[in-house]
Amino acid sequence: MRKFILGLAIIFSSVVLVGCGPKLTSDSFNDLGKGMSANEVIELLGNPSETINKQTEVTKLVDKEIETSSTVLAFTDENEYPDEYQTIYNSALEIANIKVLLNKNESVKALIYKYSYKNSDGKSSTGERKLYFYKDKLSYY
Repeated sequence: MRKFILGLAIIFSSVVLVGCGPKLTSDSFNDLGKGMSANEVIELLGNPSETINKQTEVTKLVDKEIETSSTVLAFTDENEYPDEYQTIYNSALEIANIKVLLNKNESVKALIYKYSYKNSDGKSSTGERKLYFYKDKLSYY
């Protein structure tokens, strides 16, 4: 009977620990680098919340990223915030390159990760980070 209870305790502990994957924060993405394979990213961050391989769905995500980048650029004063403007501009060019690949019917995969962060009020909030892979190499994040 003791062995049975011990066995149940081990199984229960294993199940609980499996459900306790890494808790991602916005800083979790700092070690990512272009050219990393999907497996390297998963090894670093754990399994994504969602994997999207269907090209029409990836295209919708990319289109939203482009729209967001365009809006932010339109409302960012290049003269007042030159560094921020350049960062946003470079990001917009990178996501536009992903769109070009999709327009050429190239296969692009998206991994979506949810993470937690503190908002401007200091309250915990949840964000989502989309990582795009072309030929199994991280191309945009």
